Amino acid sequence: MEEVIYRGGTVAGSVNIPPSKSAAHRAILCAALSGKPCVISNLSDSDDIKATIGAVKALGCECEEFDAGKTLGIKGRQQVKKAEIHCLESGSTLRFCIPVAAALGVEALFLGSGRLPQRPLGVYEDLLPTHGVRLRTSGGLPLEIGGKLRGGKYVLPGNVSSQFITGLLFALPLLEEDSEIILSSPLESAGYVDLTIQLLQESGIVIEKTPGGWKVPGGQRYLAKDHRVEGDWSQAAFFLCMAALSPSGMPLLIRGLQLDSKQGDKACVELFRQFGL
Repeated sequence: MEEVIYRGGTVAGSVNIPPSKSAAHRAILCAALSGKPCVISNLSDSDDIKATIGAVKALGCECEEFDAGKTLGIKGRQQVKKAEIHCLESGSTLRFCIPVAAALGVEALFLGSGRLPQRPLGVYEDLLPTHGVRLRTSGGLPLEIGGKLRGGKYVLPGNVSSQFITGLLFALPLLEEDSEIILSSPLESAGYVDLTIQLLQESGIVIEKTPGGWKVPGGQRYLAKDHRVEGDWSQAAFFLCMAALSPSGMPLLIRGLQLDSKQGDKACVELFRQFGL
């Protein structure tokens, strides 16, 4: 059987791109770790983002949600000694917050639902005990941690999930000692790490690139800053494709994107330019 697909119809007008969950997780953590009043806006009403908001609350962050969960107001952060953090099904929440809780010296119990309890944590199981953190797990979740993270050299392969690297990048500036992340193999998913570093730098955190990874000076403080979460370039790609295929030549205005974004999916822009868009 043969089918013929014809181009037709008119594409014009404007569209608002939904916010990036990857950027939102990172923005929430930066704001929470500042411990000062600030506002994060343009959040998605997703379970993953709710998990990260719940995690920072468990770690002592005083915050309030507005506009049906699309805006988060940070009031401050209190020191807590113990926390129970339910990550729902969010791998980002889990892997970002394990070293953060350890850097804050919080005894934490991490829980999850769905398939998250089966997600591997081997990198942290190898690294954290050599830097002052006790882990108790039978493989995956539940996971209990205790002790306080120490600085130093953290050696891990570059082909693991970038979430492990991001978690360390969030945590290490909080330590008294300087630290270094050293990759034992080429980095994969570099876009997600670049996005993390971009948001950390906007929050006043210094990360020094090295040939084999990054140096992270200790004793740093996160700066409070109001932040609007950028749009998701992976979702924008659908509308860029629509505009490229439209025979009308009418303009399509795509709103909410950040042109200097470090999201890896922003690479789609160059691809569409090659197609003449």
